[in-house]
Amino acid sequence: MESQIYTIGRDGEEYKFNVEYSLKEKPLLGTDEGVWPKHCFEIFDSNLKAGSYQFTVIELNESIRIIELAHNDHIHLKGKRIGARMITYVQEMFNKAVTSSSNKPGEMVDDPEFRSTEATRFWDELVASQLASYNDKKDIYIYNYFT
Repeated sequence: MESQIYTIGRDGEEYKFNVEYSLKEKPLLGTDEGVWPKHCFEIFDSNLKAGSYQFTVIELNESIRIIELAHNDHIHLKGKRIGARMITYVQEMFNKAVTSSSNKPGEMVDDPEFRSTEATRFWDELVASQLASYNDKKDIYIYNYFT
């Protein structure tokens, strides 16, 4: 499945990106039974077609957990606010709350699961803009679209 998204970058300019979607199965962490649907999105600059932004989520019962959000050091993808737009994209697609990865043992659902310092800064910006909240007990951020 392919579609397009538009973002407003930090520079105030509008950008158009192609989104390619694929579905994979991911074994449940710590068990031999069952799988999580792993939804993978590759986002390409519609003009350049060079390099891609990776955005991968796992659909849990009550929410969507982001397990990968990365521009992969492609300079032309930095500052375009792709991550923030993809959060709203998957929230609209699944009609569920979207949460960050956790760094707290016992709260992780993917192997390996972690939230990088850069991703934490990204989520802190959303909290400062009142677009997300932080759950200290689970060490996850929750996007506030539905609240």
